[in-house]
Amino acid sequence: MTPKPIVSAMYKSGRLAALLSLMLLGSCSTLPLDAKLKGIFYGNRDDFNRLVQMSEQDPQLMRIDFDFTDSGPRKNVGLSEDRWQQYRVLFRKLGLTDGLGRSTETPPTIFFYVQCGGSAIDGDCKGLAYSEKPLVPVKNSLDTMPPDGTFFETLSPNWYLFRRVS
Repeated sequence: MTPKPIVSAMYKSGRLAALLSLMLLGSCSTLPLDAKLKGIFYGNRDDFNRLVQMSEQDPQLMRIDFDFTDSGPRKNVGLSEDRWQQYRVLFRKLGLTDGLGRSTETPPTIFFYVQCGGSAIDGDCKGLAYSEKPLVPVKNSLDTMPPDGTFFETLSPNWYLFRRVS
């Protein structure tokens, strides 16, 4: 059976490949634009500051999400159900789909995960970050895909947008 002329022509012209590429790109989740994240931050600054306070009161927890916590090398460290519910309420209100994480690297930073895509070895996350010391490298925009690493865009003293690509 010979291929139909129209299919053969599409292959030859590369149109099918282009169409498939567009379909694949369209099916991938897109991260929120910087402008949207800035709006979330500036409209809810007090709630973000409340999460910083709460996280600093629970320093034994390196990661807090809707349904799990991670205390790093320490075992059996958790939250009361009431305290965890306080986190969940703020996560929902602020659109933090993946909760928060604390980094003890220099400088210590709290990451607020708005959206992540991909896998642990090939991921792309975007959100907000809090640090009492300056974070680098700083970019003017995080809307375009940077190379692997973590990049920041300054919002106000101690506050940044971040994008982590691995």
